[in-house]
Amino acid sequence: MADAPETFTCPECAALYEVTRTNFPEPVEDRAECVECGSLMTEWNTTSVPLYRLVKTADGRAPPEKPIA
Repeated sequence: MADAPETFTCPECAALYEVTRTNFPEPVEDRAECVECGSLMTEWNTTSVPLYRLVKTADGRAPPEKPIA
């Protein structure tokens, strides 16, 4: 059973993200930047990698739908 998604609020602009995790056999080193303001939200070097999905923009609206190419 998968863990329930967590939420994360950007400390700079208050955009709201849903955070899930994906496990890898080897550590992954990376970082996440806010798609709204560009600030660094977190960095990691781990096998449990966070995946951030924007839920609400900084002004409280739902993010625009991205077209499927």
